[in-house]
Amino acid sequence: MKMNIEKHSSKFIKPLVPTPPTLRYYKVSFIDELAPSLDIGAVLFFSENNNDHNTKFVTQLEQSLEKTLPRFYPLAGRYVNETYTVDCNDDGVEFIHAKCGGVALGVRTAHRIVDASTLCTFLSEWAVMNREEHVEITGPGFNTSSLFPGRCFPPGPLQAISDDDMSTKYIRKLYSFSESAISNMKAKANASMCDRHWSKVQLVSAVIWNALIGVDRANNNPRESILVQPVNLRGKTASLIPKHSCGNLCVFCATQAGVVETTEELANRLTNNVKETIHNFSKVDHNSEEGKLSVLNSISLPNIPESINLIMISSWCKFPFYEIDFGLGTPTWIAPWSMPMVNTTCLIDEARGNGVDAHVFLEVKDVPYFEEALRLQVGSFAA
Repeated sequence: MKMNIEKHSSKFIKPLVPTPPTLRYYKVSFIDELAPSLDIGAVLFFSENNNDHNTKFVTQLEQSLEKTLPRFYPLAGRYVNETYTVDCNDDGVEFIHAKCGGVALGVRTAHRIVDASTLCTFLSEWAVMNREEHVEITGPGFNTSSLFPGRCFPPGPLQAISDDDMSTKYIRKLYSFSESAISNMKAKANASMCDRHWSKVQLVSAVIWNALIGVDRANNNPRESILVQPVNLRGKTASLIPKHSCGNLCVFCATQAGVVETTEELANRLTNNVKETIHNFSKVDHNSEEGKLSVLNSISLPNIPESINLIMISSWCKFPFYEIDFGLGTPTWIAPWSMPMVNTTCLIDEARGNGVDAHVFLEVKDVPYFEEALRLQVGSFAA
C-alpha cells in the first residue's frame, strides 16, 4: 500500500506525571540486551468516515498520550548504550501529525525494550485513555529487568537491510491467506494423511518456508535451512510471567529442514517443535538461576554457517490489535513494522480474524520464484 504523506507538525509529548527519581534509570533485562538494535511498530488504519473532527482529535491524542506515558515511562526516556540502561528523563516521545488522505495512527519505538505484546498493551491502554474511559491497570508494566536481570551482553547478531539496499535490491511484499484458503490446505493435507491439528500460524509458516526453499532451488542453490520463531514466554513458565508484562519476553524455537521437504512435513515439524518448547518452559522457574540459563540458552542463536539459509518468522496473531479503539471504531487494517531482513516474515491476523496477512522481505529478483512456489502450494492468494 502506497500513500502520499505530508508532514503537518511535530512536537515532543512528555509524561503528565514526572517519573520519580527512584525509577530514573531502568536497567534492561538480558533478553532486552540481546534484542536487535532495530525498531518495531505498527500502523493502524481507520475508516475515512471518522475524519470529521481532525484537529480536535489530534489534540485529544496528545493529551491522552501525556496521561498514558507515566505508566510506560521508559518510552519517554533515552537508551544509554554504555550502561545498558534507559535514562527515564522524561524527554518525551515525538508526536508527528501528518496528512495522508485518510485516518491512520502509527507507532514506532526501539525493539530494545518493546516486543509485539508490549506494543499491543501500550496501544490498547492509550486507546482507552483517549476514549476517556476508566483505565484498569492490566499488568506490572516494565518488569523484565527484575525477571531476567541484565548481564551486559552486546546486541544480537541480526542485522537489518540498509536503506540503500532496501530501496533497490529488496522489497516488502504482503501476501494474504484467507480463512477459506487455509481450510482448503488443511482439508487437502488431511485427505492424504492422518488428521493434523495445525494452527493457521504453523501452516502458513510452513507454506512460506517451503516457498523460500523453492527460491533456493530456482537459483540453483539448494541448501538446508533453519526457521527461527519467537515464542512468547508470558503465561507459559511454571513461575507465572503475567500476560501484560512489558519488555522483551520471548525465546527462540529453531527448526531445521533439508533440501527437499513437503509443506505437510514442515508443518508437522514446526508444530511439534513449538509444542515441545512450550512444554519444556512450562516446567521452568524463571526465578531460579537454572531457569534464567534455560531462557538465555534459548535466545542465543548458534553460529549458523552461510551454507544454511536462516529464515525468521514472527507471529503477531492472537494479539488483540484489531480490538484497539481510539474512539474511531476498530481498525480496518493493520500493517506491522518489523525489522527489514532478508527472508524475514511477520504474520498478523487479517481484519476478520480467521485469515493471515504475511509481510515478507524478499530480494526483488526472487519475487517471481517465491510467488510461483506459493501458487504450487496454495493455488491462489492475494498479493
